[in-house]
Amino acid sequence: MKKIMLSTCVCAALALTACGGDSDRLDSVQDEQPPAPSGPVQTEDGQRFELRLRGSSMEGYDKLELPIGAVRVTVDGKPLKVELAKDRVDVAAADHAPLVAYFYVPEGVERVRVSLQLDGLGGYSKAGAPGYIDAAVAPMTFEAPVHELALRGRAVVQLDVARSLVDLGSHHLLLPNGVVNY
Repeated sequence: MKKIMLSTCVCAALALTACGGDSDRLDSVQDEQPPAPSGPVQTEDGQRFELRLRGSSMEGYDKLELPIGAVRVTVDGKPLKVELAKDRVDVAAADHAPLVAYFYVPEGVERVRVSLQLDGLGGYSKAGAPGYIDAAVAPMTFEAPVHELALRGRAVVQLDVARSLVDLGSHHLLLPNGVVNY
């Protein structure tokens, strides 16, 4: 009986794998960068971690594009190497956290201070109506223990959009509110 169940499960898995290989969703995922490793990547500059930005409470938004001004990572006030991946990210997709930057942490560092500065005008589309977002505000800053970052190789800033956007009539003002996961 177990052999029949196992055979059935294997056949079902193969059938599901073979289906849907040319879907638009798969193509859009493949256009993005390859999946991140499950932990940090070791380089000459130290362990490489990702900084990602994700939107939550996105009801009604089709697009929410935010301009990335700068990412700064420090240890005891001294800057670490940072590579920006994009200068704008769209956080409207509930199941995706776009890559913002890579940062490198040398061996022996226990805590890092990360600062994500959004800067300038962003844009949104809600129920088909476009608008602008003033994102020139104070940076989002957090401290993270490196051993916690090392579990998944990244920190994800989860922006609560419903609580962060203030409607000013002609545009929205972004006052960042959310959590950081690593």
